[in-house]
Amino acid sequence: MAVEEVAEEWLSDVIKAVGKHSKELGELGERLLTKWNESAKAREEHRERMANLQVASMGRFLRYGTFLITIFVAIAGGLVYLGMVSGDALLFFMGSVIGYLFAYFARSTQPPPPTA
Repeated sequence: MAVEEVAEEWLSDVIKAVGKHSKELGELGERLLTKWNESAKAREEHRERMANLQVASMGRFLRYGTFLITIFVAIAGGLVYLGMVSGDALLFFMGSVIGYLFAYFARSTQPPPPTA
């Protein structure tokens, strides 16, 4: 037998085997496609939940951060108004405290998910 005849016979056997099992392969393909679509839907729902959680986290950051900064500014303003502390010292202190708060809140929030 020549190599071409062996190759044709092998190809013929493959085609016959695929034809014999085509119904099973079709069902397998449909199940695979269904699982793929379910997985894609689950990934999209997960991304949406993560985006909603990130928005909620940023909202908390803004509320609590604004509240804390307002309290510090009010205390500093009251101390300067009463003449207990100089404005320069409180300005330095406030810059340090507010910078620390921003760094703390920035570390405690999740980074945005990568976009595909």
